[in-house]
Amino acid sequence: MMLSALVSAASILVLLPGVASTAAAAGPIATRAASFEAIGWSTLPGWEGESHAEALRAFREACVRLQSRALWQPICADAASHVGANGPVARRFFESRFTAYRVADRTASVDGLLTGYFEPILVGRRERGGRFVHPVYATPPSLLYLDARVAAANTGVRTLNAVVRDRQVIPASEGVRPGEPIYQVALETLEAEPLDRRYRLRRDGSRLVGYYDRSQIESVSQPLGPVLAWVDDADALYVMQVQGSGRIRFPDRKEIRLAYADQNGAPFTPRGPPTTRTRSIPGEGGGEPLSDSLQALIGPDPESAETAPSAPATEASSASGHRTRGIATQPRDPAVERVIRDLLETPRLAKGEGDRVRSACR
Repeated sequence: MMLSALVSAASILVLLPGVASTAAAAGPIATRAASFEAIGWSTLPGWEGESHAEALRAFREACVRLQSRALWQPICADAASHVGANGPVARRFFESRFTAYRVADRTASVDGLLTGYFEPILVGRRERGGRFVHPVYATPPSLLYLDARVAAANTGVRTLNAVVRDRQVIPASEGVRPGEPIYQVALETLEAEPLDRRYRLRRDGSRLVGYYDRSQIESVSQPLGPVLAWVDDADALYVMQVQGSGRIRFPDRKEIRLAYADQNGAPFTPRGPPTTRTRSIPGEGGGEPLSDSLQALIGPDPESAETAPSAPATEASSASGHRTRGIATQPRDPAVERVIRDLLETPRLAKGEGDRVRSACR
């Protein structure tokens, strides 16, 4: 899930790899959109109280991919030699291998836009039972695809005769194999052209119709396809499906990581929670509703008298899999809480990552 917020430029810092330099020796860096000013580690807010050992563990996991690049190889090799390092040792690793930079826009404005990413962790089971009744689907085999260019080429044709091969819908005019069933597609009933130019269809007798919408998917008595896991929180599952990725944790503490696989082709319509709250975001033209599920992730609003509902069975997690402190439970200080709130309440999050409902993950 991409999260965005307006933040003070003085609080945004970037760590660049390499042999650490003093702030004076490193010098400034400028790009088309931003300027980077090297700063000393002693001026980095909150650096002394950070969980350096935990950060180093997360960095070693990131090295699984980073070490494929020559720039990162010596740094990752050094990190691998620090397994089990305590806080002070881990801190020295970062201070010797990285340089901290304060980020501002090209005009040195104190305001900027910060984007980030987190993965929710849902509690799940491998089998349905008890409160674990919400399926997490892999791509269902009943999901078929019609190239939007084929539909456009048949403009004016009300019904397209077609065959299905390897889940692809092909005009019957291109040839029919012996014994191959012919289906009818009512082109005028298709939704607006999808961004990836593939309509999602399913069989309905001799017809091919639009795939099930979310309400149909959630109301079926039998699973529509392969189920990767069963979870107990429908709202948290919805958040994960909209963002397109997440993790599911089982009782044995093992986890599976889920990534976006496909969609049902229906236009995205945000789910309306029983109660919503809005906050105006400067420069964004007003506030957007924050669902109860997202509100529950961060607790009650200190600026409001209302009480948030109980937290769902989710956690906020970094991409490396280590839990990010102060998001799923109580933030460590008011400043952190305020930034997290702004991240979660930005209109970009309320609108989802795209304009489609993600119906399946793998």
